[in-house]
Amino acid sequence: MESLAVSTNSFTLDLYKKLNETSKGQNIFFSPWSIATALAMVHLGAKGDTATQMAEDPEHEGAENIHSVFKKLLSDINKRRSTYLLKSANRLYEEKTYPLL
Repeated sequence: MESLAVSTNSFTLDLYKKLNETSKGQNIFFSPWSIATALAMVHLGAKGDTATQMAEDPEHEGAENIHSVFKKLLSDINKRRSTYLLKSANRLYEEKTYPLL
């Protein structure tokens, strides 16, 4: 899970810096958790060049295990002994006329 935290933190800081370049003096709000889970969902269905490019980022080593890491993280976060519950929802909608891989 540490690799997930490191890659998510790195991605979040890079994204913030990019957004800050175009949003000088404005508030910036985004959810790193939502973006990371959405990208993991996209990675699950990615094939060919897209899958290769998503896995090439050196800061995201072990991308092939990302889904098992997310599963373990969610399981750990929502254990019965926890005093909190994280609820998160993401959904993908595909274009009906576009052939999926």
